[in-house]
Amino acid sequence: MNGLSLGDVARLARVRRPVVSMWLKRHKDGLPFPEQDAEGRVDADELVDWLEATGRGNNPDARAEVALHKTLTPGVPVEELEAVLTLLAARAVTGVDVVGLDRDDLLDRVEELDPDDEWLLDETERCWTPELAARADAVADAAWNDAAAYELLHGHHLARGEATRLAEPLVRLLASTAQSMLDDTGLLVDVRGSCCDVVVALAADEEHEMPGLLLVAGDLDGLRPMRRRLAVHGLSPLVARLDEDWAPPAGSVVLVRLSDASPDGLDLLDRVSLQLGEQVSLLAVGPSSLLVDPLSDTTATRRDELLRSGVVRAVVQLPAGVLRGGRGRTALWLLRGGSGQGPRGVVRVGDLSGRRFDAAVQQGLLDDLLASAEASGSHVFSVLRPVARAHLVAGRGPLVTPERVTVPVIGATPRQDAARMQQLYDSLAQVLPPFGKGFDVAVADDDVLRVERISLGAALVRRGGETLLRLRKGRRLPELASGELRRWRAEDVAAGAPSRVDRLALTGAVPDHELTEPGDVVFTVSPRPAAVVDRSGGAVVAYPARVLRVTDPQRRLSASAIAAVINARGSGDRAWRGWLVPVRAVGAGDPEEFLTHLEGWRALLEQWKAQIDELGAMVIDSALSGAVTIGARDDDRNNEEGR
Repeated sequence: MNGLSLGDVARLARVRRPVVSMWLKRHKDGLPFPEQDAEGRVDADELVDWLEATGRGNNPDARAEVALHKTLTPGVPVEELEAVLTLLAARAVTGVDVVGLDRDDLLDRVEELDPDDEWLLDETERCWTPELAARADAVADAAWNDAAAYELLHGHHLARGEATRLAEPLVRLLASTAQSMLDDTGLLVDVRGSCCDVVVALAADEEHEMPGLLLVAGDLDGLRPMRRRLAVHGLSPLVARLDEDWAPPAGSVVLVRLSDASPDGLDLLDRVSLQLGEQVSLLAVGPSSLLVDPLSDTTATRRDELLRSGVVRAVVQLPAGVLRGGRGRTALWLLRGGSGQGPRGVVRVGDLSGRRFDAAVQQGLLDDLLASAEASGSHVFSVLRPVARAHLVAGRGPLVTPERVTVPVIGATPRQDAARMQQLYDSLAQVLPPFGKGFDVAVADDDVLRVERISLGAALVRRGGETLLRLRKGRRLPELASGELRRWRAEDVAAGAPSRVDRLALTGAVPDHELTEPGDVVFTVSPRPAAVVDRSGGAVVAYPARVLRVTDPQRRLSASAIAAVINARGSGDRAWRGWLVPVRAVGAGDPEEFLTHLEGWRALLEQWKAQIDELGAMVIDSALSGAVTIGARDDDRNNEEGR
């Protein structure tokens, strides 16, 4: 579309809209304003000629911007976009304006750089025309440089073709992870050129030297568009066929993106994993339906074989929105070659599907991935958690939310835990009411080094006629008069204290309401994950708050532990069915009574804090005004009160 409205004219010329109306009436140097069509639009090329001839307007780059506008107009055929992209690549690698060369001169220059016609020569020969060459130059001038023009047009071309690409946050994460894992002698390997965005991001990082680059594919002709794009950024990669021996040196990082959920993606990962030598990492991005979700028997067997091989170090369900132009859920795998297979057969898993992919989550995931690659035993993981590899293979649910897992405990021994628990209790009991007659800790089994956990979703599923948990949703309640009945709303749960409503008003508005039972866990995920244990029961729960009730007669789940797990979740984490809670081992004691006592301590501390705050406020108001004086007690009065 080449017609501009008068508003478009004002924006292009960098003037206010009334100025354009004045131009319509007042000619300059005998040159009338370009003629308008029936819809009041003017031809963009005629307008630019008029602006340059009259000197009007405040935009010296108007002609280049019109060229860019014409190229990006939705009506331009995709073939034209591809042709301009090719000529932009030719301009970038030859270093000359392509409009200043005839076809043969341009082909001679391109052939010097691509003598074997591996990435540019044939495309340049097929698409060159004087008009497209001029448009390529104009677009480059409008975008200030060749690389910026190419990336702008490349993104528009992908959007027109409905292709998906990695969104900027995921590109940053992959680029930062790869940069941190690369050694000085390592290569960056892009399988099938599928992670070109990440490579371009690394090339633009002026703080780090770009590593050597290797592109691997089964069909090298399929790499031609990627090689042209990389050439625009000054990169000249090595290439190798996928079925050859291309194993990179130690300290290398391999990138691959699986574009669909075809089982062939697992075959590709298997083939690539065979090339992973010592200290070589692989970052694989692909559909969750292939990398995380339950699979059919045949495809599940392929994935299980990869998991059993010991090279898979981390499996992550990524948040929504990490792809541009697509709605599917996306997952990330970290594979690491070499003899070390992580501590005690552990794979780190994480489910970020309910969280925002903000800077804090990205940094936490980056740190956890680096620690997983190095099998670090000292790192404190914030996003990923350990799961025994055998449980991933045997489990029936998604890899990142296994129904029941046994987690090795890496760190303190039971004897060290017992000593620290006793030390903390003895210190607190000096200023707080003791638990009964006291509290003594003893080591029951010094060989216990693992804890069993179960997801909340799995605990709610009925098996063999019973469940571990039962879920009750809160009721939508109208505005109610204040009274004596306790009410848990989402904001009340987050604050840790219930509000109160009139019982009769509630009964009249919601006759079939239910009340909590003692020990129910009332929780919410909005505005943030929060939970309380309703010890006394008899409260009404308002939507969107919910209730988790322990129904297991053996009491293998602890209400206090469930509440603690929920309160520890991040503010954007709302995928609560995948949260893992600890399961009490058979024969282990029930700590619920003592945990209840600790909650009493917390409530007492909150009461003391409120009293201290009230006292401080009164001192400020009364003492500073002179209405009240504060002085130290004398010794005689202290002695009298002590008798």
